[in-house]
Amino acid sequence: MEYLEAAGKILALPGALATIVGIVWQFRRWQRPLDVEPNFSVRFGEDAHETIGTTITNRSKVPVYVVECYAKQAYSRPYVWRRHLEHPLARPTFYQVFRYRAVVFDLMKDKPLKLEAYQPVTLSHRVGSNMLSRFDGPLLQVEVTLSTGKRMLSKKLRIRGGDMPHLRDRSR
Repeated sequence: MEYLEAAGKILALPGALATIVGIVWQFRRWQRPLDVEPNFSVRFGEDAHETIGTTITNRSKVPVYVVECYAKQAYSRPYVWRRHLEHPLARPTFYQVFRYRAVVFDLMKDKPLKLEAYQPVTLSHRVGSNMLSRFDGPLLQVEVTLSTGKRMLSKKLRIRGGDMPHLRDRSR
């Protein structure tokens, strides 16, 4: 009898931890139902072009509608912090200017896009040779807006250009 009480006390802590982890995991899945992964590819040869894209995966069990999907040229966090320190009294409407560059690429052709449960979708945009549409930012970040109004940002993808001067990292 004493062994059962002692075992119950010993197993109560891992059981409570497992319950807390499960609740946090379900809350995170409810809060962020999509997994957004940015990608960037450069093609050489006769058909040379750059492609900016993303893979969106619905992690929830219910269908989700994507209304907008944009790829933005972003700055690194140290650069953003430095800009905030240089301009401490800037209005909050300028915060987007501190975080992102001017060029934004629309990745969706058909609006809205319905994602079934656990369905991955790849969206892309072919970057032209026009100077106004060139991607010359150091980082790429994708922003997805759902029909519920939720906005989700992907992780920032670092892009290094190598021999292409318009792709070099200028955030340092």
